[in-house]
Amino acid sequence: MKRLRHIVHFGAVTIASCLLSAGASATLVSYWPLDELNAGVTPDIVSGYDMNDVGPSSPTVVPGQIGNAFSFDSALMTMLSRVHSAGDLLPINQHPSFTVSMWANVAGMGQNDDRLFSEGVTGDPTPLYNIGTQQGGLDGRLDLFTRPGANHEFSTFEPFDGTWHHIAMVTDEGDFTLYVDGVQDATNFVGGDLMNLNTTSIGGIERGDLDTNRCCWVTGLIDDVSLWRSALSEATIEQLAQGVTPSEIVGLGLPAGDVNGDMAVDTLDFEVIRDNFLRDGVLRSEGDLDLDGVVGLKDFKIWKNAAFPPGAASVPEPGTLGLAMAGMLLIQCSRRRRPRGL
Repeated sequence: MKRLRHIVHFGAVTIASCLLSAGASATLVSYWPLDELNAGVTPDIVSGYDMNDVGPSSPTVVPGQIGNAFSFDSALMTMLSRVHSAGDLLPINQHPSFTVSMWANVAGMGQNDDRLFSEGVTGDPTPLYNIGTQQGGLDGRLDLFTRPGANHEFSTFEPFDGTWHHIAMVTDEGDFTLYVDGVQDATNFVGGDLMNLNTTSIGGIERGDLDTNRCCWVTGLIDDVSLWRSALSEATIEQLAQGVTPSEIVGLGLPAGDVNGDMAVDTLDFEVIRDNFLRDGVLRSEGDLDLDGVVGLKDFKIWKNAAFPPGAASVPEPGTLGLAMAGMLLIQCSRRRRPRGL
């Protein structure tokens, strides 16, 4: 038991040292569950960047993939939007790396270049970042449209087939990658340069001088839209695609130490923390339990005390959290690998 405690302590201290120097941080900026529309507003439960109903008609609230969803109708020009202020963390396009995540149930065939998610700028209709249906509406492929830049680029998968699919578009310092239901799409997206944008919209485009430049409304269901100022890892995207909510990913409203979001604090949480410390040598922030922006010894203590309160008979079997794990972490620290996101 004494040796076990030394191993656990050594591993935890090594983790703390390595991750504190990396400065990994939680990067969820906005999360619109799209569960409710009250007085023309649907809340962003993370940053308060609430979306406003700006169409002549309102989207309707219907059963969704997670809780409720919003049903948009192109003929009724339904759309949500927000014009941001200087200093806001949105539009998400201002960050060198970012991720747009959502659930969508859209039939793309017959919908010519309609947009599910868009960022633009008031006063200039040209600059755009758009995720929408395929230009021409010939099938269910996703269309990434950026301007100025690469313009229309089509996915290989067809996520807009009239059934629910999870979509995550990841931008990692200019590299664009699409995931559909947690699986990477084969298209090599090029995308455009980061632009000076100031609007974000769901269900259509908000740009130019607002009313006269709204367009490209989509018909279909959209649910659980979240924006992250990092390139999410495949592991995190897989969780989202499996139905784990962004709130659960970052630990909002969960018991202390419940890293995997199953409302229980047990050895499964320890395994998530352990695996995310080591996966691919990339440092991640799923274990940031005290929400101080880094994953360190305090987080390990929070988890240990929640799962095994002081005075408990035993601590969890460390498995690979021993000398081998500590050695791997020391090697990673010595290489000073830069974290690429969650």
